[in-house]
Amino acid sequence: MELLLFFDIYDLGDRTLTDNLLILNDWSKTIQDNYNFEFVICQMDNGNKTKYYFDSYGTGPLWDNVLDI
Repeated sequence: MELLLFFDIYDLGDRTLTDNLLILNDWSKTIQDNYNFEFVICQMDNGNKTKYYFDSYGTGPLWDNVLDI
């Protein structure tokens, strides 16, 4: 089974993109643990396999492009 959730990363409040991604990363780890998902990935809309911020194994190529780190 695959579950897709779509977010506007800036809807998490008046934080920086980095802060919002960190919040989403923590939340995804909690969901993964609570519901026994094998794998999670946070990628941009219409992103391919190389366009993601983080996954279950750590940060991805887009993480380095976040300007406000």
